[in-house]
Amino acid sequence: MKDTARASVETLLGLCVKGRMLSLTPRVPAHWPGFEIALRLGEQRLVLQWAPGEEDAAPTHRLLAGEWLDWRSLPLDAVVRVVVGH
Repeated sequence: MKDTARASVETLLGLCVKGRMLSLTPRVPAHWPGFEIALRLGEQRLVLQWAPGEEDAAPTHRLLAGEWLDWRSLPLDAVVRVVVGH
């Protein structure tokens, strides 16, 4: 059950981690106000934010939805704001 729940969340939120690379491509309903994912990858802790409107916490990095990022290049406790490209 745990693996099924994880797969469902990763699919809906569009989270993909492959080795040292990560990507976020949300597939959430249009009426969702946004979400935040707290991740721990090895010793690294990071927060991924996605919201169509105002930002919550001040991000340390920005990433286009669907773009890949080497999470090991981020500082500890990074806050990554994922934005929709135009």
